[in-house]
Amino acid sequence: VSIDVLFEPIPLFPAYCGYCVGFLCQLGVPLQYSLAAAVFLLANVGVAIVVCCLYRHQTILLSTSSFKLKTFYPDISWIRRRGTYVAYNRTPVIVGIFIFLVAVIIMAVMAIGLMFLHLVYTLQRQLGMPLILLIIPALTMLSGLITDAVPFEICLSAYLMLPFHPIGHNLVLLVVTPAYRRFIWECVTG
Repeated sequence: VSIDVLFEPIPLFPAYCGYCVGFLCQLGVPLQYSLAAAVFLLANVGVAIVVCCLYRHQTILLSTSSFKLKTFYPDISWIRRRGTYVAYNRTPVIVGIFIFLVAVIIMAVMAIGLMFLHLVYTLQRQLGMPLILLIIPALTMLSGLITDAVPFEICLSAYLMLPFHPIGHNLVLLVVTPAYRRFIWECVTG
């Protein structure tokens, strides 16, 4: 929302400058502040995700765990006072069950790896789309910003190619997937 509605930066390649359009820019908020607000909001999302994972991790640890942070107070030892709960001692049967589960997980990871290799093999044409519409334009823009050897028009054209990646990716996906091709062909031919 902050980058699409509040402000949208428009770079002026190959110079290190640009201008913005959007709600904040119409209100007269300088681009530096709008960009700082967007970076701040995006950073807060990342920090919130990390804090949620840390909180969940710290909450399930017992207070005697060496991984428990000293300044973190939530503890689930209260569950013992709530009523029915379950806690098992480490026995050979329990360890055997977990060894079996580890073996199942390893086999599942291997199966997923084989499926991934097959996916890469069957969709190799699709893998070129990020190269064409993301990596090459980004390298072109960065080269123009670093060396001044790439003209403004080429850098701007490369910048304008970036939004076409999702469209190109979806079109390639429709073309290389047989089920999608059949469905589209049936819709077209009636």
